[in-house]
Amino acid sequence: ALAEAVDGGSGTDNTRSTASANAARRQLTTEQQRAVQQLQQVDRAVRAHEQAHLSAGRGVVTSGARFEYTYGPDGKQYAVGGEVGIDTSPSRKPQANIDKGRQIQAAALAPRDPSPQDYRVAAVGGQLVAQGQGDLVREQQAQRTLDAQKAEAQRDAMRNQREESVPASPLGIETAPATAPGPNPTAGRGANNGNPIRLDAPISITGANATANPPVVNLATAAMAPGNGINDITRQRLATTYTAGAAQAASSFSVFA
Repeated sequence: ALAEAVDGGSGTDNTRSTASANAARRQLTTEQQRAVQQLQQVDRAVRAHEQAHLSAGRGVVTSGARFEYTYGPDGKQYAVGGEVGIDTSPSRKPQANIDKGRQIQAAALAPRDPSPQDYRVAAVGGQLVAQGQGDLVREQQAQRTLDAQKAEAQRDAMRNQREESVPASPLGIETAPATAPGPNPTAGRGANNGNPIRLDAPISITGANATANPPVVNLATAAMAPGNGINDITRQRLATTYTAGAAQAASSFSVFA
């Protein structure tokens, strides 16, 4: 009710004003009194609803509660609607979007009886969460790819460093590892697909070779002789010095494979 302004006066006047106000309240009909009670319940529910948004929306609330009022039969204002500002703009970082979206959802669904608008705001929060999660997955994949590339570059650098630390051979010629002298594993291979052919009789020295001093054995001719083949002449059994494609041997010898 609107309060009346008084300039002062006797106590009798003040008593008369109070009595008039009480009389006005008593003049409400039963239906009007019931309407006032309903408005009082709505007012309490609306204020509790918006307070729940405020309590759960720390960090995303942009304003205090704003109410819509109506006058009751008793001349008083009662809240019949309200709203709380919520920031639903996306953030730049994926995790920030995830956190913000979840906070928006919590603020929107905090009241016991969320309104259709509350559910719409909660859906926006869910979209922010999904966007942040997708961005976070892509960001992590990109980071893993970058880490793999860095690791590969480091391995290449270490490999190049090891290769550069190995001294080069003179004139750039690679030197084969030294091996102990021994029988030639490829000697005498060819005419029989690499299988040794036994020479059952001494090699015959004929013609001018027989009269030479010392006799000269043409190894190629002996190898091609019918029925004979030199396949695995052991160097221990034949002391030979190779000169100009021929073999000069001792003056008296027999050769067996």
